[in-house]
Amino acid sequence: MPSSYTKPPQVEVPVVHAIDRVLQLKNRGDALNNRTCTMNEFAAIVAS
Repeated sequence: MPSSYTKPPQVEVPVVHAIDRVLQLKNRGDALNNRTCTMNEFAAIVAS
């Protein structure tokens, strides 16, 4: 890999964490059968 090719970790890391959070909330929502709660929590994370 050329040294000039570097991915910006400042962008990738938050995205990965956000995806992990969304998946966790989705699993919680599915377990509770309450997608509205999941959407509200997701919106709160996006807004923060």
